[in-house]
Amino acid sequence: VRGGAVLAVIPGFAANERFGSSLSLHSQTPTGDLVLVGAPGAANHGRTYAIATETQLVQETLVGPTTGTPAGFGSDAATYRVCSTIGIPTCGSFSIVGAPGFNGGQGTTRVYTDDLSTPVATLLGPTADGAFGTASAKIAAGGLAIDLAVGAPGTGGGAGAVHVHTSLDWTETFRIDGPTPGGGFGAALAGGSFDLRPGEELAVGSPDEGAGAVRIYVLAEAVPGPAAVVGDLLAADLGPASEGDVDVATFEATKGTKLKLRFQSAGDDAASTVHLVARLKDAKGKTRKSWTVKAKGKPVTKKTKLKASGTWTLELAAKKKGDGGEIHVFTEKPAASVDVYELKTQTSTKPVKAKFSSIAGATLQFEVDPDENPAPTSIVLEQPDGTPYPDLASFQSDLVFTGIPLLQSGKHVIVVTPSAPGTTEIVGTAVDPPVGVKLLE
Repeated sequence: VRGGAVLAVIPGFAANERFGSSLSLHSQTPTGDLVLVGAPGAANHGRTYAIATETQLVQETLVGPTTGTPAGFGSDAATYRVCSTIGIPTCGSFSIVGAPGFNGGQGTTRVYTDDLSTPVATLLGPTADGAFGTASAKIAAGGLAIDLAVGAPGTGGGAGAVHVHTSLDWTETFRIDGPTPGGGFGAALAGGSFDLRPGEELAVGSPDEGAGAVRIYVLAEAVPGPAAVVGDLLAADLGPASEGDVDVATFEATKGTKLKLRFQSAGDDAASTVHLVARLKDAKGKTRKSWTVKAKGKPVTKKTKLKASGTWTLELAAKKKGDGGEIHVFTEKPAASVDVYELKTQTSTKPVKAKFSSIAGATLQFEVDPDENPAPTSIVLEQPDGTPYPDLASFQSDLVFTGIPLLQSGKHVIVVTPSAPGTTEIVGTAVDPPVGVKLLE
């Protein structure tokens, strides 16, 4: 298009189809480029049309789920080209069509290849209201394989999540949870290499988080087959450093989380030799781990395990004048969300306590079971600073407490005062933790 000239106008077929809600260039054909056009309102459940731009004729009609609530099939449409240079060069494509309204908001995404007549895979959202399929992005490719990220901004009451599937068998390899309740994390996705650092990156939009937010995750270097993804980026790129300068990044994580740190030269100086010094400090400013690294060309990788929950600080400095470098930090193995069972047999009415450690932003639910005794006289959730959780009763239904957003990082204590001697059990679960929650014994 030059000078505003319109090359073609492709009209929709019926009112309220929302024809043109999503677009993707699929391939080149003898009758012109083939473009996928999403119409999520068509036939109530949505359709996606493959249309030749030269003739404006429909070459294929992709029909989504046709039962239950309106699926919105065609709300997201994307095509990703893949090529293999091993032996005879071969190329192909994966076309992705999302239906976030499927099954009352569970959501689904269908995957097609060059043949658009039948999907090769149907991915289902793992939660009932996640709106899985709202957005998608290719974040890594090796040969004829891809890793596909799918957004589910409704997960966890609107906090959102991103699920990553490998095209080898279309199983989920990992997920990233939205850090903010109601933020809509995963409503928009973009994948690729955004700068000169090695590896694939994923940008995730959270349009409902305050004034909106975009987070960029460095995932892994592309390798043949599935991507060697190690997890969420915790600390930002600390950039070129000069002698005497100290760059700082802070992050929150849970006790037991394993980190992988990658030291490398900065940007345009990727081939130069750098001497870097890094220090990992806890919330009290105490250095828990330090590294002195010499890196040239190939990144140097170090690993460590966090000994406590809360806010951590990572400092990076150049050891020699003129050096510049970067450090990228990933969660290699976040501490998992686990249940805690505190079973106490008491001959008095002394308080029963269950302790756990978490980071701010995690959501807690727990249940108090006084066996066959009368209901407890009091239930208190003590925060790390010793103050009780404000208005805990607003999350209570009988003796079950759900959807409690934790306000502080560190050790928490659930204190139950029995109304009579006996056995009291406390069962707690961390729900949708942003990094990982480790409940203590």
